[in-house]
Amino acid sequence: MDSQSEPENPSEGPAPEENVSGDLPSAEDAFRRFDTTGYYRSLPLYGGIGYFVTLLLDYTGKGIPGWGELVFDFVLLGLFVLAFVDLSQRSVLVGEDEIRIVRLLWKDRAVPSGEVRRVHVPTTQEGLWLYTDPDGDVALKIGAGHENADELKELVIRQIPSSAEVTGLG
Repeated sequence: MDSQSEPENPSEGPAPEENVSGDLPSAEDAFRRFDTTGYYRSLPLYGGIGYFVTLLLDYTGKGIPGWGELVFDFVLLGLFVLAFVDLSQRSVLVGEDEIRIVRLLWKDRAVPSGEVRRVHVPTTQEGLWLYTDPDGDVALKIGAGHENADELKELVIRQIPSSAEVTGLG
């Protein structure tokens, strides 16, 4: 009999694809992910590069400054790097039960979608503000600069309870 023949039991076919790494599926698999756009990721990068070039030109013109100015310059340059890392690793995850903001260097912030009582879509800026108490403080603020911003807004509005108020669409 040929080794390439059909299996004896037709219901048995090739094994379903398995996770090659052996890891269990992560909780993020049930979420729709919206990452920061390239434009917003590049803002602090270009700012930092511009500041670094300015420092080089300044240092070549008048020499190495004193310790105080040098420390200030490198702290400011470090803040540009920190802003770049933060913006390049910021995502919004929208799932059936929760809406979460994930940031690399800070604690994740999340709100259960069933607890949202009001969503405000600002008319003067991009983003969403989610309230668990309609007259209280913002429970979760999704800022500007995410991929597919219109799809993000629509998905968040679909995930919240139908009794929740949506304001600012004007």
